[in-house]
Amino acid sequence: MTKSELMFELSNKARVGIMRLASGRDIRHREIMLGSGFAPSEVTRHVRRLMDIGILAKKRDGSFGLTGFGTMALERLDAMEFLSTNDKYFGGHDLSAIPAGFDHLSMLRSCERIDGTMNVLDIILRINSDSHNFVNCILAEFNNALVLVQNEKLRSGVEINMLLKGGKRLPSEYMDNRAMAISVKAIGKIPFFFMSNEAEALLCFNGPGNSVDYSIAFRSSEPAFLEWCDILFNRYWLRGRDVSL
Repeated sequence: MTKSELMFELSNKARVGIMRLASGRDIRHREIMLGSGFAPSEVTRHVRRLMDIGILAKKRDGSFGLTGFGTMALERLDAMEFLSTNDKYFGGHDLSAIPAGFDHLSMLRSCERIDGTMNVLDIILRINSDSHNFVNCILAEFNNALVLVQNEKLRSGVEINMLLKGGKRLPSEYMDNRAMAISVKAIGKIPFFFMSNEAEALLCFNGPGNSVDYSIAFRSSEPAFLEWCDILFNRYWLRGRDVSL
């Protein structure tokens, strides 16, 4: 099977719909009929084509399920749909700072998209105020409200790990808490805005002019996304230069 043949088969909305019906569970011919609204002959035709390219497999009990290849194909299709839906945003924002292998489209697809600078700021402050153990952040600039909340959390014992652009000074308000659990490192370029605690994380990407665009953010509390964010943050953290307070 050539790439063009595979893409042709997967460009059919009916077949993609059947793939989604079979995602995560085995389904029977009648279930596909009811879920798709297709006539029995149409269901048979689409199922056969999906089996021919290795997307669906027939089980001993007569049901159908996605193969491993089918699961991977559906994940890629969903990622491409997400990319297409957000084409204007991704066309004007730099996601290249997320290293290859981090599968950012799949992760961002699981997020809630937050629109509006004030809404984004509210969630940034919430992540800090709701933290119990730690806050990890990559900052291009400081906001007075954020400084206030972070200092309160430092006094309550929350650990803050902060990545700043090299040469950026820490606001003087933090100096009274420098003996507490705050660690600061510097990096040459801010790749994106990042904020997380043990239960929630948020990302804003750089827009035109290579400055952070706070008008749109991606946030999630899903465990897989939080783990992904921890690994992403630590990748930059390990590359940072210690800053003495």
